[in-house]
Amino acid sequence: MGAKKEKHIANTRDYGIKPKLDWDYSENGHLLVGADLVYQDSRLEYIDMGPNPKLTRFFYKRDTGAVFFVNTNTWNNFEFSEGVRRDCTVWHNDVVEKNALSKPRRTTWNTAWSLSAAYNYSNTGRVHTRFERGFTGLDGMIASDEVYVKQSDGTKKKVLLPTPAKDEKFDIAEIGWNDAFDWTTVSVTGWMSHTPNQIVRVLTMDNGLVRKSRNLLDVKRRGLDLKFSQTFGPLELEEGYSYLYGKTSVKNKPGDFPPAKLNNPAYSASGLLRVPRHKFVLTAKLNLRDNLSVEGTYLYQGSYTTAYEKEKDGSDELLKGYEVVDLALYWEPRTNIKVSAGVTNLFDKEYFQYGGGSTVVIAPG
Repeated sequence: MGAKKEKHIANTRDYGIKPKLDWDYSENGHLLVGADLVYQDSRLEYIDMGPNPKLTRFFYKRDTGAVFFVNTNTWNNFEFSEGVRRDCTVWHNDVVEKNALSKPRRTTWNTAWSLSAAYNYSNTGRVHTRFERGFTGLDGMIASDEVYVKQSDGTKKKVLLPTPAKDEKFDIAEIGWNDAFDWTTVSVTGWMSHTPNQIVRVLTMDNGLVRKSRNLLDVKRRGLDLKFSQTFGPLELEEGYSYLYGKTSVKNKPGDFPPAKLNNPAYSASGLLRVPRHKFVLTAKLNLRDNLSVEGTYLYQGSYTTAYEKEKDGSDELLKGYEVVDLALYWEPRTNIKVSAGVTNLFDKEYFQYGGGSTVVIAPG
């Protein structure tokens, strides 16, 4: 059986207005008030290159209206900030093939808010903490479920209707420290997040094989980000390290239909799909002259899971870690003119990257 291939064409048009008002209502108080009104038209066309190639068209309109405010206060060396956003989104979906169920409508309401505090203990030193409750709205095909409906002649047609899946909610807690010393700058940030209703796109039988979106996953993440920089005459160095670990569990509710691979006990142990746990970047820039510099970048990215782990047989679907070196030259002959040239993957390292779906591709040499 030949591999299934699809050709996608997507076009999106946005237009709207985003007014904002800044108000210094006191010597130590500042208020930002704003609103968003955005209209979006989107069209997706794809050709299923399977045994029976078929052109499928999907159209939708999304209207978004929101109001928000951010209040900031300072007190001696302390800074405090509070923000709230109220969001309303209206979906107008079209279907694969028009019929009496064309252009159903769905309205969703969401509220996001954040609190933060910081202490500036010196001219360069600062510690901060932040808590945020946010949301991720549905988008594109994820916002629709495929449904087969019977026609008057007894045949079935596939249509797209608004999914009952809800917008994803998430909580983030963060604490950080940054300072500048004679020999280096330092930035350290630790964070945790929780998404209790993450969406997964699943295949199920409903008068035929269809795709539907459901809030089936409970995902917890924690991470650490480190950044440093130094200057030694004409040489500038930057180092960055990121650590990210996640744990996924499956939520089974009446009416949910997680595929068998989601029920695999090893799924939770696989952490986060397509996200490396370790990443390190080293950048060195040498200023040869005021307007001429050369820059080299070394990247190490750890292994990550591209699919669901298989049970206890050692055949985890992992992409191995890799190291890549890039080299670039920058020249600024005059103000407002900058010329750059370079080579990516200087040593022609062969490695694989996630290519969408359940596929991997060979990265360019």
